[in-house]
Amino acid sequence: RRKGDTWYIGGITNWNERDITVDISSLITNHPSSDIVVYPATLWSVVCPASLLSVVCPATLWSELYSDGANAHRRGSDYRNEKFKINNSELKLHLAPGGGFVAKISLR
Repeated sequence: RRKGDTWYIGGITNWNERDITVDISSLITNHPSSDIVVYPATLWSVVCPASLLSVVCPATLWSELYSDGANAHRRGSDYRNEKFKINNSELKLHLAPGGGFVAKISLR
């Protein structure tokens, strides 16, 4: 789900723990603003209104991630909250049995 420059991604699993990779490259390349194009290989944006056609500036993607904690397989209320800069086009996550995650990804 997206609202402006922010995307919300979530996932759950059954009673089998698993490691997953969430591909976020489509979030990077389909920026909602018509004035910004984001290239996933470098995470740079080109700002191109008519008066600034040649200006290049870095785009920074940030994630706020809520995911299963180290003891989530024993205690369902165990979770961790991380905030970090995204440096590539995928998130690698471990889901505990009966667990899940939610991520808020925003462009700053």
